[in-house]
Amino acid sequence: MEYQNLVFEVKGKVACIVLNRPQSLNSFNMQMKHELEDAVSRIEENDDIWGVIITGRGRAFSSGTDISDFPSTVEQARRITAYSQQLFGRVENLCKPVIAAINGYALGGGLELALACDIRIMERQAKTGFPEVKICAIPCYGGTQRLTRLIGAGRAKELILTGRQADADEALKMGLVNYVVSEGEAVKKAEEIMAVILDNAPLAVGYAKLCMNRGPEISLEHALCLEQNLVSMLVPTHDMKEGTEAFLAKRKPVFLNR
Repeated sequence: MEYQNLVFEVKGKVACIVLNRPQSLNSFNMQMKHELEDAVSRIEENDDIWGVIITGRGRAFSSGTDISDFPSTVEQARRITAYSQQLFGRVENLCKPVIAAINGYALGGGLELALACDIRIMERQAKTGFPEVKICAIPCYGGTQRLTRLIGAGRAKELILTGRQADADEALKMGLVNYVVSEGEAVKKAEEIMAVILDNAPLAVGYAKLCMNRGPEISLEHALCLEQNLVSMLVPTHDMKEGTEAFLAKRKPVFLNR
């Protein structure tokens, strides 16, 4: 697929997705969603990609859904919402770490995409929030659920029900983002964090992510069983053998993702 609304490139083992509709603050239209879906499929299918960074071009990460693409019927709303939830769920459930480099406004669907990422880095001038209630809508690409799970019901309700925007320092304080950096530094910080992650065994990173994603959705007993099963599956792999041998030999391991 030829991309018109995003840029996709691979640098080493890292895929970088740049939302690229700066004239509309990188708001999501259906074409951008289709392109994001295609990029996610490419990442899923490529074992040589070990991590993903998502950012935006211009003054915004993403300002949310393009208002000209708003549904006009109940059935259209259900169809668009279901598609968008599934798409952002695929981002969240990638077996590879995904970092959001929030370079500007992350509002509505833009914040929902950031919430589907594993780690969020926010530039100091950026703003974030869910303004949907101001136009008689609600966050519907997973925002009501992921925000609540991330920062707690009290803070999530206050942010969503007021529709107000939070600055970077407040987002950090409430646990919405992991780091705040200077303007223009989000991608650099994301690359630094990703480099540290990629020093580790990618199979283990993916399994640890799976445990943490699934654990809160199931009982503790079943979550512990999942943990047991996944670590057991790592035992016969090349990378566990390499990791333990490298540790004993006091050398850096060379992981092959197998």
